[in-house]
Amino acid sequence: VEIRLPSEWEWEKAARGTNGNVFPWGAEYIPGYANVNETRESAGPYYLQQTSAVGLYPQGASPYGALDMSGNVWEWCLKKHGSPQDIDINGTDGRVLRGGSWDSFPQFARAARRDNYDPDGRSDDIGFRVVLGSPPTSRSVL
Repeated sequence: VEIRLPSEWEWEKAARGTNGNVFPWGAEYIPGYANVNETRESAGPYYLQQTSAVGLYPQGASPYGALDMSGNVWEWCLKKHGSPQDIDINGTDGRVLRGGSWDSFPQFARAARRDNYDPDGRSDDIGFRVVLGSPPTSRSVL
């Protein structure tokens, strides 16, 4: 058994399910379903201006019951941004971030949104989740 970052494919499936949701809960953004800056696009009245405890938004759960897949913190994925098959954890190539953060526009918290960040960079709106399982195979890596 291995504890690791999710591959991008694993992260996206956990967030979107098998029906291709735009957000973990469905096709449209719903105010109060994620810790994002709703005031930036007038998408809603909420803006906590900080991270929140996991589970504060149970209504925003993914089809698999995963919480906070949209908003709260951008989440690191295992793969390098420009090299889909490269999951080597060494090097300084940009890595994929998914999910948006507490300071993101709601549209940045779409389950299909991906971003790129330097693995040496630090920010109060970047975090990670881990998976417990077998090593990713070439089939499970985007």
